[in-house]
Amino acid sequence: MEVREIIKESILSASIVNGQSRRISCPICTPHRKKQKERTLAVKVDGDYGIYCCHHCDEKGSVPLSE
Repeated sequence: MEVREIIKESILSASIVNGQSRRISCPICTPHRKKQKERTLAVKVDGDYGIYCCHHCDEKGSVPLSE
């Protein structure tokens, strides 16, 4: 599965509403870290897009949330 699809699924499963931001566990770097409970992926839903930035692995970008 592509990185953007993994992050999209994580955003959708966190039930973040439009305009709200939240930190969730990064699906990219968390499985390989000692502190797996630390939430390093900052996510904000802006309209039909999820904007994300991991404060550990620096993965960042945006994904469309609607098909």
